[in-house]
Amino acid sequence: SIYFSGCRGIGDEGCEALAEALKSNYALTEISFAKCQTIGLRGCQALAAALKRNAALLQIDLSGTMIGKTGCVALADALKTNMTLTSMSLEWNYVSDTGCAALAEALRHNTTLTEINVARTGIGVGGCVALAEALKSNTTLAKLNLHGVNIGVQGCEALAGALKSNTTLTDMKLGGAICDLTVLGCRALAEALSTNKTLLNLDLGRTQVGVEGCHVLAMALGTNTALSSIDLNCWEVDISSCAALAEALKHNKALSNMHLGCTKVGVEGCKLLAKALKTNTTLLNLHLGCKLFCFTNSERSPCWPHRLIHVAIVNLFLCSCSAPVYLQALRSGLRAAGRWQRRWRKTRLSPAST
Repeated sequence: SIYFSGCRGIGDEGCEALAEALKSNYALTEISFAKCQTIGLRGCQALAAALKRNAALLQIDLSGTMIGKTGCVALADALKTNMTLTSMSLEWNYVSDTGCAALAEALRHNTTLTEINVARTGIGVGGCVALAEALKSNTTLAKLNLHGVNIGVQGCEALAGALKSNTTLTDMKLGGAICDLTVLGCRALAEALSTNKTLLNLDLGRTQVGVEGCHVLAMALGTNTALSSIDLNCWEVDISSCAALAEALKHNKALSNMHLGCTKVGVEGCKLLAKALKTNTTLLNLHLGCKLFCFTNSERSPCWPHRLIHVAIVNLFLCSCSAPVYLQALRSGLRAAGRWQRRWRKTRLSPAST
């Protein structure tokens, strides 16, 4: 392995020299140019030409470079003939729908790539639809990162449709602040989850779906038998959504990780989740994040209500005594809450804070 991450002085000339070496090198398996912002189109085209001949490289990271959509097209062309590369990251490059469509076409031919990262690359609905079509026939890709991509409802529905027939994808990230799935997208995903038997990890954090979308997805979790991890970070989870998720946890026999960070769970919602833990035997990690309890301005007291945090965590602890697997994590959470309270008190009592 060789890492040039953050090296600004490489440039296209240095990249071309390395690419020439890769044509005859049979030992190097991983190379990273992450955040090498001086690598542009010329350097990328040289690397693409090298990938057509190289038979050893397994991973390449070009995240945060300046290859653009034309460079992405060149790399996609190389993937059609390369038979060794298993992982490629293009995060933080402007790939756009043009570059994404080229990658999708390459995935129809490539039989070795198992992971591709195109997070935050300016891809829109058109690019997502193209990728979804490729996933219907691709039989090797296991991880797809579309975090921070403007998927839209149509793109989400297309990806959900691909999940109904795809049998290799195990990890898919669709989260991101600009990703708007809406309840229609959630319904499509929920329908796909009811039949898909291979997807293990689904990241939907920081998406706009609303309470109804959460209800729909909760119903799907009640019947899904494959998904082991789901990220609903920053969702609009209220008391009714917590009730739906808690009911799903009572029946779900596969989920081991659930992320509900920065959601409006509240004390009552926390109690509902705690009650579900009495019967659930598979959940190992439940992340309730920094906004475990959110209050309106009229409900919020001048100081953060630490007592409620302690009460809720203790409630989780007591309700889960029938499932010993939770005890260590809950004890750690309780100790963390105590440390948080002590730090807050010191801050309030210090002269600087007054």
